[in-house]
Amino acid sequence: MEKTYGIIMAIIVGICLGTQPAINAVLGKAITPKIAAFHSVLTSTIIMLTIILVSGNFKEYANIKNVSPLYWIGGAFGIVIVFLSIKVVPILGAASALSIFVSLHVITGAVLSHFGLFGVTKSPIDFVRLFGIILILIGVKIVVR
Repeated sequence: MEKTYGIIMAIIVGICLGTQPAINAVLGKAITPKIAAFHSVLTSTIIMLTIILVSGNFKEYANIKNVSPLYWIGGAFGIVIVFLSIKVVPILGAASALSIFVSLHVITGAVLSHFGLFGVTKSPIDFVRLFGIILILIGVKIVVR
């Protein structure tokens, strides 16, 4: 059941990853990419803060002091993703931009897993995974014309 739940969540993430850049790009044309990125992050912050306050888990934030500051930069990556996707989608189109995003998600994940970086479970890049990555890159080449 846990794996099924994980797959359902991954599908939701995939749909959101595919939709968010296009929506934010439209917003960026209307109010500038920087303000659109700010709005996106502000909306996320308000929603997440509400969820945390309602669930009563805010006290857990104190545990951040037990984690290396290296791992505090996820939000910085998040704003890079949001801001640059707002800039890129109008230039490349949603399909091209997202095919590049997704392919790099997979490749980065494979490298992180191969070396066990950031506490990720080690999973070596073998021939089959390498072949899969090559197929993904061929797919990107076909989509991005």
